[in-house]
Amino acid sequence: MNLELLARKRDYYAESAPIWIRTIWSRQESFDHFVKYNRLKLTAEGALIKLGRDYFVASEKFPIVAAQILGVVNDVDGCVSHE
Repeated sequence: MNLELLARKRDYYAESAPIWIRTIWSRQESFDHFVKYNRLKLTAEGALIKLGRDYFVASEKFPIVAAQILGVVNDVDGCVSHE
């Protein structure tokens, strides 16, 4: 695990998340809700990492796992399409 690729949820959403993530979850609160209710799957797949008492987004893995949870395909160009 590369610690430099971890980001706090708010920082990830605001600064480094792919555009499709900010399009689907147009508000930070919506994104937080998705993370909260999918925390077990995100953590199990390595998209969310718990360090101490905080959770951090693994920026390389998160878009892939989020797309899987949503049932869509995340292609190389960052575009998302329904399977």
